[in-house]
Amino acid sequence: MANGLPTTVFEVYRPFREHYDDDDDIMIGIEVEYVGYASIAAVESADLPRLLINNSARETRVGDRLLVREEIKMKGTIYRPSLRKI
Repeated sequence: MANGLPTTVFEVYRPFREHYDDDDDIMIGIEVEYVGYASIAAVESADLPRLLINNSARETRVGDRLLVREEIKMKGTIYRPSLRKI
């Protein structure tokens, strides 16, 4: 949630490869592929939002995962070099 509003934009990822610790054979992570991003287009019921795929690099499939898309706003600052001679 950002600013008290529910999240409406998501990135879509697909599990790609599992990575294991060589010594203990314990899974330490899952590599994912970026599929695209989607937004909530309508809410059919409390448990069933309808998603709109806004952009995709690959076909979206059953089993793909959604992660909250975070928008980072940065203020631009321009630094001018000093005009004084040292």
